[in-house]
Amino acid sequence: MELREILTRGHIPVLDPYTLNETSDEFFARYGSFLEKIALMAKRDTGYTLFRSMSAPTDDKYSEFFPSFTQIASEIDIDVYAIVSTFVDQYFAHDPKYGAYRSGITRAPVGTFVCPVQESYWKYLIAVVKEIMNFPINGLILMDNQFARQEYCFCETCRKEFSELTNLEREFVFDTLLSDPDVLSQWYEWRVEKISSFLSNITNSIKESNPDIEVLIAVDIDPETDYLEGAKKHFGQDVMKLSDVADQLLFNILPLTPVLPQPETPDYQRFLSELAFTKDLNRIGREYSIFNWGVTDAEIETLEKIKAEIKAKYLFLLEGYPETYKERREIHLGLI
Repeated sequence: MELREILTRGHIPVLDPYTLNETSDEFFARYGSFLEKIALMAKRDTGYTLFRSMSAPTDDKYSEFFPSFTQIASEIDIDVYAIVSTFVDQYFAHDPKYGAYRSGITRAPVGTFVCPVQESYWKYLIAVVKEIMNFPINGLILMDNQFARQEYCFCETCRKEFSELTNLEREFVFDTLLSDPDVLSQWYEWRVEKISSFLSNITNSIKESNPDIEVLIAVDIDPETDYLEGAKKHFGQDVMKLSDVADQLLFNILPLTPVLPQPETPDYQRFLSELAFTKDLNRIGREYSIFNWGVTDAEIETLEKIKAEIKAKYLFLLEGYPETYKERREIHLGLI
């Protein structure tokens, strides 16, 4: 999709230098007159930052992307949202200490997701976010706040902590949980608590440093993971709890489904019905927006229709897909 189309329709472009292929000067010369808000990748799903970080590994090719874009945007009064990938981090995911492990597999971590239970990694992310806040930004978008899927994470730390909580043998597997509905329910709630606690910690840290920074927390909604219920069971994302933490929720819709359902079809109506929970959020005054990657010209009207139907605030749109998209799809298909 053409960036100009996103901008002229009043939506927020999500910029990643690996799909943008323009310098900051070239971009603002071409699109500056259309812009009010932009979202910039600050820490990608690869784990590398797009600025020179003292805490995280820095992308060699695009180490000046974030500083350059934020500086020019600030000079011409454009609001900037910085995007941070939290628990999708290829750099840390290959470290046996931090990587996420699938049930029954103890040889090596999956290599894409980081275990959300590792509190030393929480401290690392907070340090990175504090660096990002030194740049002229208006908001922070926390993406990928999730366990990989319900069969994750079965690292030593997770098994130890959960077995002590439930008096299970340390070497339990996911099938063990499936055999006892009460324990399975505890598993889901324990994971929700871990994700919620992390996001509460990092949001409090942001607000203590600068209360004016808007914090958006992403939640994944996809039919392949059973919509809202699946967000909780697979990812540990409880929408109502996270709405208490965030200034705004950001629904990453159909992140695993390549094609949006067409309006006036049964699939579309089913999708809308699964988003009916947003009425409760709207009723209590909670704000939320929509995020979509891989957007095409043919899909933008459908996204606009969904936005209007659920009364979402903004559309954040990314051309292309995250670098780890293939691995994420394989995890959800059970291939790895």
